[in-house]
Amino acid sequence: MLFTRRTLLLALAPTAAFVLAAWVRPLFWLGLLGDLALLLALTLDLLRTIPGDGLEVSRSLGEPDSSGARMATLAVGETRQVEVTVRSRRSWASEIEVRDDPPQGLEWNSRTGSLSLPPGGTARFTYGVKPLSRGLYQFGDLELREMGRLGLIRRQWRVLASIGVRVHPNISETRRYDSVTLRGYLREAGARPSRLLGGGREFSSLREYLPDDELRTVDWKATARRGKLIARQYDRERNCLVLILLDCGRLMGVRASGLSKLDHAINSALVLAHVALTLGDRVGLLAFDDTTRSYVAPGRGREQLQLLLRGVQALQPVTTNSSFVEAHLQVEARLRRRGLLVCFTDLTDEETAASAVRHLGMLARRHKGVCALVGDPEVRRSAEGLPVTGAQAYAQSVAWSLLHDRRAAVTQLRRQGLVVTDALPEVLTTSVVGTYLSLKETGMV
Repeated sequence: MLFTRRTLLLALAPTAAFVLAAWVRPLFWLGLLGDLALLLALTLDLLRTIPGDGLEVSRSLGEPDSSGARMATLAVGETRQVEVTVRSRRSWASEIEVRDDPPQGLEWNSRTGSLSLPPGGTARFTYGVKPLSRGLYQFGDLELREMGRLGLIRRQWRVLASIGVRVHPNISETRRYDSVTLRGYLREAGARPSRLLGGGREFSSLREYLPDDELRTVDWKATARRGKLIARQYDRERNCLVLILLDCGRLMGVRASGLSKLDHAINSALVLAHVALTLGDRVGLLAFDDTTRSYVAPGRGREQLQLLLRGVQALQPVTTNSSFVEAHLQVEARLRRRGLLVCFTDLTDEETAASAVRHLGMLARRHKGVCALVGDPEVRRSAEGLPVTGAQAYAQSVAWSLLHDRRAAVTQLRRQGLVVTDALPEVLTTSVVGTYLSLKETGMV
């Protein structure tokens, strides 16, 4: 129970009467009468204000069935509205203050709301939460304070509303690349369907045999009819194998645009997987740092995306440098046929960059390689503009050095035959998916 300002003001009159009673004796009885009246009013207000009586309190996390659920789901980096609802079955109006208890791993604005409940009515307040990393979290109970009907006290109590929250990777961008809009996206990107002729299985046409053609392509019946060697021509197989490499090392733990670079990479990787699976490709995943953290064998279909989600759910950046030797050996051991390797990493460390160039370059001799670098907006901002203070000049010098080393690593990767995308987190997904679609349309994978 808490006293209100009104109670304190009403208590001043009897107190003043007791003080003045030293000179005016009858004021003592007046002050005593005032105290008794205030005590009686407080008792009445206390008895009429029963915590939670006639009230229903619930919390919803923006999902139709999340109220009362034991586990809710949120997407990392995506703001979700939390709604606290209070329903009254009373015949009088109420003033309620509600305070929620979101977990520390989430970013939120105001979590306290003041509600005016009409008789038999409903009131609610909302606030936004934004998960900053994947994992399991816990919302606590709700705390409520109610103003007494006479305005003399506030009763405080707790409503049991604890709920677990699972924060998973953000794949909301997959809506942009569903089976209906994907064709339109290809047209917007300037891609055009093309028939690629080569060593596939689907028969395309007949043509004159060339010296470098394989003997098995000769159509002997057509050769007999025309009196010269005629070869069969086939459409090249368009479906390919995509293996996503996720670097979980120290450099991917750096925060950029609110999330770790690893979280940005995971979000983009899952959208890429969705697009590739939609187009009929097989998709797998290998997560590594100084050892292999997760592996999902390549597969097709909707179930494969769920397997990939489970494969990245527990991944967190470590404090050690990544071993591209480990990634190289794992790919060589697990990938028997040629495929498309898409490696999400960062190359701000000279030693890591040298290792990445060497081992990704060796993999690119057999596979088509794409290296997706997660940029840092703060570094780019520091490198721009005119420094005013010594600290700004030093920060700009460091930023220039980092960007110079990064460009050098990109140049070396491209010389090794890899396609490199260096994009800020906000456009990383668009850049990677666009690169994949371009390679696929031009028949390079």
